Amino acid sequence: MSLKIYHLHFAQSDRIVWLCEELSDLIPNFKYDLHVYPRGMPDSEGKKALLSLHPSGTAPTMVDSTVSPPVTMTESQAILTYILSIHGQGHLTRTPSVGPLAYAQYLYWLSFANGSFQAFLNANLVADTLAAQAQISPETLAQNPTYQHFQQRTKNHLSQYDSRLAESRYLAGDDFSAADIMNTYALTVFRGIYPMDLTEYPNVLRWLKEITSRKAYVRTMEKAEDGLPAMVDAKVPQLGFEVLLSMKSWTTAF
Repeated sequence: MSLKIYHLHFAQSDRIVWLCEELSDLIPNFKYDLHVYPRGMPDSEGKKALLSLHPSGTAPTMVDSTVSPPVTMTESQAILTYILSIHGQGHLTRTPSVGPLAYAQYLYWLSFANGSFQAFLNANLVADTLAAQAQISPETLAQNPTYQHFQQRTKNHLSQYDSRLAESRYLAGDDFSAADIMNTYALTVFRGIYPMDLTEYPNVLRWLKEITSRKAYVRTMEKAEDGLPAMVDAKVPQLGFEVLLSMKSWTTAF
């Protein structure tokens, strides 16, 4: 019986691997099994394995057979919340006992990653990809009102991060928490897929360098991303299509 985490290379599931590595440092008897697959196409081994576990067929997927009946689920925030609630022994989370304002900050930033920031980034990526396929120039795309709205929202999100981290060491306060873990992927590995220049956001850069220097994060990159360096500079190398499909090593991008 074990807690199993299924991860695809360069997917946001590396946040769940990181969570488990942090808990491994904090809880002596915390154990988990990690299954890593190349990202691949829809008919790849990894995609087929995920689909056999859950109808979503996405990473992360968690199977917890330490409980009865076993629990299988997807969705990063749901998995993170489940692991902390069932196995976390109070670590890396916040409860209302910290006070309404501090608790609200934790909940907000825990939800912000996928609820706002990542959602708009994905829309921007799709728009850029479709425009390129249709041979629409970046200048023409930039004139589209919907595209302008989504781009502006991303700037707003980045400004929110930077303002918060100008007044707080971590997103949820003075201590590292699951809120930091949830928000890191879009500002690190995902920038290798969808470029974002963080030069104008010094507090974000400070925060990224601090949290990715944690031992658990370094181990996560070794286990989940074949030793990919922390992508925390203002500008980062782009991971080409062949790298994302594991046809080439990430080292070709550096």
